[in-house]
Amino acid sequence: MVRRGLAGRIASAKGGIWPTAFPGLGSHRNPKLIFLTGVASIMRLPVFLLFFATAAFGQDLSENSIGVAFRRFDSNSDGELTVAEMIAAGRKTSWIGLADTDKNGSVNKTEAVAFFDRKKQEGDSVFEPTEIIHEIPGNSPVRLEGLRKAAEYSAGQNGHSFLVAVDGKVIYERYDGGWKSDQPHRLASGTKSFSAALLAAAVKDGLLSSIDEPVADAIEEWRENETLKVITYRNLLDLSSGLEPGGVGRVPDYSVVHSMKSLSPPGEKFRYGPNAFQVFGEALRRKLQARPEFEFEDPLAYLEARVFDPIGLHYGAWRRDEGGMPHLPSGAFLTAAEWWKYGEFIRLGGSWGGKELVDTATLQECVRPSRTNPSYGITFWMLNNRNGEPATGEGGYMAAGAGKQRLYILPEKKMVIVRQGESRKLENTRLLSFLFSKK
Repeated sequence: MVRRGLAGRIASAKGGIWPTAFPGLGSHRNPKLIFLTGVASIMRLPVFLLFFATAAFGQDLSENSIGVAFRRFDSNSDGELTVAEMIAAGRKTSWIGLADTDKNGSVNKTEAVAFFDRKKQEGDSVFEPTEIIHEIPGNSPVRLEGLRKAAEYSAGQNGHSFLVAVDGKVIYERYDGGWKSDQPHRLASGTKSFSAALLAAAVKDGLLSSIDEPVADAIEEWRENETLKVITYRNLLDLSSGLEPGGVGRVPDYSVVHSMKSLSPPGEKFRYGPNAFQVFGEALRRKLQARPEFEFEDPLAYLEARVFDPIGLHYGAWRRDEGGMPHLPSGAFLTAAEWWKYGEFIRLGGSWGGKELVDTATLQECVRPSRTNPSYGITFWMLNNRNGEPATGEGGYMAAGAGKQRLYILPEKKMVIVRQGESRKLENTRLLSFLFSKK
């Protein structure tokens, strides 16, 4: 295995996170800043004008100025800044993961001050890319040149982690923007695809008769509603249930089952959102509660016992709702290597070490195009075009989340690829074309 620091810094070439995380926040002892603060307050000028002005004076960040940023950007006043809050403010987000030392998915003032102090002391070395080259077999479908081209493309789109595995072995890793190999990253909606394993485990264990069982068997409140009572688990998780989908990034708690409304009959229209996954969480919670032999406090505990522990997967953090239940649409934080384990488990059809852990037929259904949306299966996106044909020439499917989190699974190539970052623009076909390039 070869580990190298790469010459040149991707982040600094683009301006890095420094100018846009807290652009121009400076010391409150500076007379010019005090004057500008007063002017901005009296004239009610947008705060970005103050930021721009202080940036022009070249001031360093201070604890007081970071406090100003928290008051401005901390929309729910909980003393923590999240990726969502920084996106809403139009600011770069990559520093959140770097500063999040307790791995809870957000940054408090102490973490922010420590991070920016470290960056001031260490300078560009904080963001020096790291490349790890493992043994690449002679029959590998990708070459080192292609691996590097794909990694460069990912890094150029504010990528943090890039990992490639062939036939169950990691052959290449690269970490950018100060990210480390042991640093958990938010998966955002990449979390949704864990529900495929939950579904297949529940069928194997007899908690569900099949994926076409009505959800109302568990959610008794739906039994008197003619539309809700016929929604199946397939409808729920291929997002064709007809239910209100909910706003992307706005995860309700499990009590959402009591207020769900139907917008159309199940099986007719694809609607993307978090609500269906939280409904699934509550239905599975009730199924587990009704079976004394399953001593699991929630669906995540069940997933850990049935899948994560057997394959040796460890997550860094998992967000929960106010009732303490895990977010199934977007709650997980994993390193690239840990997410790869899940992708490999899916590639192997739900088996590990030669042992079938979940119902393989159910898992196969999850990675096939659905009737209502050929680009989506059950919790997984198909790597195809609008006509249902493979868009990459490689086929396969992926888990995907905001920030362009990607878990590509290419069964015919025996490959799993992990890409993590905080990007707005990243093309799947382009990344994969770089990866498989022969020049």
